[in-house]
Amino acid sequence: MRRHFVTAIVVAHDGGRWLGETLQAVLGQSRRPDRLVGADNGSRDGSADVLVKALGSGNVLKLPRSTGFGEAVAEVLGKLPGSGQDEWIWLLHDDCAPDHRALEMLLHEAQHSPKAAVLGPKLRDWLDRRRLLEVGVTVDRTGRRDTGLEPRELDQGQHDGTREALSVSTAGMLIRREVWDEVGGLDPFFPLFRDDLDLCWRVRNAGHRVLVVTTAIAWHAEAATRRRRPITVSGDHPRRLDRRNAIFVVMANLPFRALLGALIRNVFGSFLRTLLLSSASSPPTRWTRWSRSARS
Repeated sequence: MRRHFVTAIVVAHDGGRWLGETLQAVLGQSRRPDRLVGADNGSRDGSADVLVKALGSGNVLKLPRSTGFGEAVAEVLGKLPGSGQDEWIWLLHDDCAPDHRALEMLLHEAQHSPKAAVLGPKLRDWLDRRRLLEVGVTVDRTGRRDTGLEPRELDQGQHDGTREALSVSTAGMLIRREVWDEVGGLDPFFPLFRDDLDLCWRVRNAGHRVLVVTTAIAWHAEAATRRRRPITVSGDHPRRLDRRNAIFVVMANLPFRALLGALIRNVFGSFLRTLLLSSASSPPTRWTRWSRSARS
């Protein structure tokens, strides 16, 4: 059986409340990474010290506070020599704790699916540990994200089974290093949100497979999405930033004819939403005020 070489990269940014458990979970893997390195993006809560204590100062890269996730990964890889083997990169957020067999299960599937270049685990909620967050993601042509899950759906095995997906999250994503280099890694234009969708889409366009492996499990706090920590790479509200990035990803990756249709649909939809919001937020007219007083 071919031996895989795994470089695990943990990126931290003010994630001290989750980072300790994340590192403990990574270090406790049944199949441990061959290299484990960390990057700290200017944390102010002691996350850098937690990384250094667990990994050693020589295995931690300290970066500016404005650094995005993809930039941090690229900086780490730029300083690491190639392994000369069948190398895989295991991407981990500071608020993502993998099950102790997660890496073993991802590599097992990689061994049996040689065309797979990206593999992701089933994601459950950090606090409500049975609640499903993701088993692969797709989007429509307006960029609307679809996990195929009901709100607060519990994991009872109903979505189990390895299958292809348009995208998997960078929280626990395993990607073949030669494919990472081939497609250019994560786009720094997306420092947060939808960077995983853009990467997986480019991987698929390059002729490789993206798989979700439900025998591999990880628990994710989604700290940035839920505003449980400050976002310093952008001044936008998380929802606004996510929506903007979603549209950009769709526009960048759709074929030309589909792109034109999506562009028209998005422009018209944005105009209509703006019109409706403006109408809803406009002050009441004299007739509206008279009607309300008459009813009272």
